Amino acid sequence: MSSATPLWPGQLFHVFSRGNNRENLFRCHTDYSLFQALMWEHVLPVAGIQAYAFLPNHFHLILRIRDDSDLPETLRQHVSQPFSNWFNAFVRRTNRDRGRVGALFQRPFGRVPVRDEAHRQVLGVYIHINPQRHGIASAFREWPYTSYADLISHGPTSLEREALLSWYGGRLGFEAALRHWDQAQAQMALLETTNPALAQLAPLDARPMVRKRGRFL
Repeated sequence: MSSATPLWPGQLFHVFSRGNNRENLFRCHTDYSLFQALMWEHVLPVAGIQAYAFLPNHFHLILRIRDDSDLPETLRQHVSQPFSNWFNAFVRRTNRDRGRVGALFQRPFGRVPVRDEAHRQVLGVYIHINPQRHGIASAFREWPYTSYADLISHGPTSLEREALLSWYGGRLGFEAALRHWDQAQAQMALLETTNPALAQLAPLDARPMVRKRGRFL
């Protein structure tokens, strides 16, 4: 995967990882729900999460590392530790349930600083339409394991929803960007070209999976 770029306070990052040898991280609804619950528990103390997408063998996050003054003092020099704790907690449960041993995630996890407005606008669309681009779902809105439903809703959320929506001028602009995602294919290809680890995240088996409607957790 990518080199271990430091997680700088106040910086927006695209964080991603996949299973070793493209092994599936998630095999059922319970796996996705557990991973999300552990994400809120371990990551929120050090970062505001603006978007996520969980696919069978990989995941994406957009998050902003908290300012130095807002980080727990014990973590200011170890901002990546909560991410390791998150992955390790999931692996312990998964190994127990699957009767497996050893690492499940590739290391180090990918972390790419978001450079500018154009980068973040493409990225916000890119991670949400990933299930459709990879052939996992026939339509990205049908895949329940992304932040899409929370971002377009008005209900309570742990996401930094308004921060992400502001990139597009609000919900209508975000929906329009998603609706015309095919027009951004060239920028998405460039995103993967400049970050080769992203191009390696596509599942080996991209057959459509049984989908569940509605939000999870």
